[in-house]
Amino acid sequence: MNPTQKFRKEVDIWRRIKHPHILRLYGVCYFGPLIHMVCPWAHNRDISTFIARNPHADRVKLLDQVSDGLAYLHGQSPPIIHGKATM
Repeated sequence: MNPTQKFRKEVDIWRRIKHPHILRLYGVCYFGPLIHMVCPWAHNRDISTFIARNPHADRVKLLDQVSDGLAYLHGQSPPIIHGKATM
């Protein structure tokens, strides 16, 4: 599968995901020859940054939300596996 096909597959998968603990895909945009996926702005970047900025955050609640999102992904048919993109 070439990089364009991988990108299209990723977009197709992400556009169908609808869950309160998973960022939505707004669409794609082009900047010259580059194409990008667009999602909501994540002010805290990731959960590690959020916890560093909010040391008193309810970590059990955060873990519950993360596990709920992962269970949703893994429960799809075929299962969606979350991981670092390699394109």
